[in-house]
Amino acid sequence: MPTKHGKGSGIRGRAASWNEEDIPNVAAVYALRHHPAVKYRPMLELVPDIKQAALTHYHTPKTGFVIMPPIASYEDIELKLQRCPEHLRDRISDDKWQELLVTWIATREKAKRGISIDKPMKVRFNWLSVEKDGVIIDCLPEIVDDTVKDDQHVLLYDSESGHDEIAIICDGVDFRMTMFSLLGFPIKV
Repeated sequence: MPTKHGKGSGIRGRAASWNEEDIPNVAAVYALRHHPAVKYRPMLELVPDIKQAALTHYHTPKTGFVIMPPIASYEDIELKLQRCPEHLRDRISDDKWQELLVTWIATREKAKRGISIDKPMKVRFNWLSVEKDGVIIDCLPEIVDDTVKDDQHVLLYDSESGHDEIAIICDGVDFRMTMFSLLGFPIKV
């Protein structure tokens, strides 16, 4: 159990003990509290909603996308995780909601692996489609490391963009590349 120093120790800070499993959530709450979109305390009431929305992405590759012309590459397609819940739309925009979801997911994954939460990373969710009679009926997590029990389909990479980002990979192909192809653009490998 990691213990943070506190009052009476001669070192500044609060004393606290956390289970290993709690550290990713504690780090995510810390990251949200210091996120530019969270300018005042009532925004912290969003934490349970953000946590619940983020959990969705560990169980299904549910996502959307935004295409803004001109499109030169699949990388020009912006991935959207999930819209802001209806009951929160008067308090937070969809864009800020997206930022907070990405921050929550990326911070949790970095904390689980002992990576500084300030280091920009790309979180990659790997999925395999399940077909029946030639139709995709479901997606299952792609197991990439048998030693990891829970989120074995989640990997971290250095971010090339300089900020935290999410990638959805289905059957080994970036979701944005699939959309680019479906829109009729040729894929250059």
